Amino acid sequence: MHDGIRTKLYHALLWAVSLIFFAPVGWIILSAFKTRDDILATPPKLVFSPTLDNFRELFTGNASFLRQLLNSVVMSFSSVVIAVLVSFLAAYCFSRFKPRGTDFLMFILLSIRMLPGPAVILPLYVMFADVGWQDRHVPLALFHAMFSIPFSVCILKDFPDGAFYAHADGTRLRMPAFDIEVVDTTGCGDAFDAGFIGALHHGMNPVDGIRLAQASGALVATGLGSDAGIVSFEDTLEASRNGKQLAREVADLGSR
Repeated sequence: MHDGIRTKLYHALLWAVSLIFFAPVGWIILSAFKTRDDILATPPKLVFSPTLDNFRELFTGNASFLRQLLNSVVMSFSSVVIAVLVSFLAAYCFSRFKPRGTDFLMFILLSIRMLPGPAVILPLYVMFADVGWQDRHVPLALFHAMFSIPFSVCILKDFPDGAFYAHADGTRLRMPAFDIEVVDTTGCGDAFDAGFIGALHHGMNPVDGIRLAQASGALVATGLGSDAGIVSFEDTLEASRNGKQLAREVADLGSR
């Protein structure tokens, strides 16, 4: 009885938190169907007569709307493509070849994100104006990609590097991923967590525990669904010992 009441209270709390976070989005959606007077009314109106005049004015009274929308789509798509392409290639090189000073370069890249965009708009505009790049798509796409690439490189670099383990005693380990043919990544993160928790429960050391977690996520990725490839703890443990990993050995980063 108490468990049922506790579950209902828990669900009610989740719904309350969800509604609170969704309230601003819901208010924006409702405002689209309000008149200007209803939007600016004090106190705010929760009950009103909906209207589609705002949408009619948008599509019929603003001749440049479709062009503006197309510009936004082109800018977003091209910026994402450039950022992902450049970031992935750079991250793979940093992870695969490990050039000297990689950690310092990663710090420099992240430091670029500390500079707010508005701080460089004016000098970049002057530079673009000097070379005749005003009102052009390519320079603007490069500008947006420039602010996305540094953070994307640091995030994507962790994928080929594998799982990272850090302990309070200063131990640092990198566990490479398993070489598999990916079918579906649904549930891989949950399987990784479950594998590591299971390893801790069985008293395994950190290296074997992370390897088991990597194997759990890899097995799930080999089939469709969130539990594909997972048969039993023993089978997963066997796969973690015999599976082919992308690197020959664990990278022991030592104590810091």
